[in-house]
Amino acid sequence: MVCTGLVSRETVEEHSVLRDYVITRVDGAEICYYDECFEVKRKGVAYVLDRNMMFRDLLKKAEESGVNIIYKRWNGEKQGILIGADGVHSSVRKLFFKRDIKRALAVEGIGKGEGVKVYLGLWSDRFGWNVYGKVGVFGDKEDLKVLSKFIGIDINNVKGRYIPTEPLFTVVKGDVALVGDAAGQTKPTTGGGIRYGLMAADMLASALIEGDLSIYQNTYRRDIYPLLKIHSLIQFFIELFGHRFIFKLGRHLRNYLEQKGSMDDPTFLFSALGKLTYQTFSLLIENQLRPP
Repeated sequence: MVCTGLVSRETVEEHSVLRDYVITRVDGAEICYYDECFEVKRKGVAYVLDRNMMFRDLLKKAEESGVNIIYKRWNGEKQGILIGADGVHSSVRKLFFKRDIKRALAVEGIGKGEGVKVYLGLWSDRFGWNVYGKVGVFGDKEDLKVLSKFIGIDINNVKGRYIPTEPLFTVVKGDVALVGDAAGQTKPTTGGGIRYGLMAADMLASALIEGDLSIYQNTYRRDIYPLLKIHSLIQFFIELFGHRFIFKLGRHLRNYLEQKGSMDDPTFLFSALGKLTYQTFSLLIENQLRPP
C-alpha cells in the first residue's frame, strides 16, 4: 500500500483513536527545488502513523460491532444499507452511481532518511517525497528511479496504487453511500486522504445513527467538498505556474507558513497571498518567466 501515514496534529487531536498508531512526531519539512532548499519548522505540526496496523485494528473492531465487511470482489447483492468504502476502483460506485473518477498513479518504497523532505522540479507535473525513509513520487517506477538517483538512495519493496484526484459531489443514492477513496475524498494536491476520510466517516456515522443518509450528503457538501475543490484549484495553479514559481513563492512566505500554515485547510493560502505586495508578486512572476 502506498501511504506515508503522515497526518496533521489537528487530525490526531480530533480523533483520539489515532494516538495508538503514532510512530513519530514531525516538526516541519524541507522543500527542495533540485539542490535549492528551504525548511519550514513548526514543533509537532504532524505525526507519522502506522497505517497498516490502524487499518487492521479498525476493521477488526468494525466486524466485532456487527458490520458485515465484504473483502472480495462484490457481486452486487445487498441487504439493508450499503457503504462503498472499496477504494478508487469502487464496484459500488460504478454500479449504483454510474461514475468513474480521475486518478493518478503513485509509487513508494523503503529507503532511508530522517524527517520530511519534498522534491520539486525533477518532473514537470509531479513531486516526490521522503518521509522517514518512505520514498515515493506521483508517477511510475521510472519516475521513482529518477528520484532514487538524485538523492542517492536505494529504494526497495516498491509498490504502487492509484489515488483519486477528483472528489464526487454526490455520495448518497437511496440507501447506498460512498466514503473515502471510493468518493474521491483525497486532496488533489498531495493525495492525502486520512484527514478527509475520517471527517466523512464521522459524518456518515452520525447519519446512520439518525437513520437518514441525506444528513451525510448535506454535511459532506457543506464542510468537505468545498475544501477538496479548493485543493483542485490549487493543483491547477501549480500546473499552470510550475514548480519553480511555487518553490519561490513558498520560500518567500516561509515565516507565514511556519506560523499559520495548514496541511488540511487550504483556505489559509488566501490570507497568505494577501501578505504579498504587488511589487513582490511582480518580481516572482518576472523571475518565473526567465529561463531556468
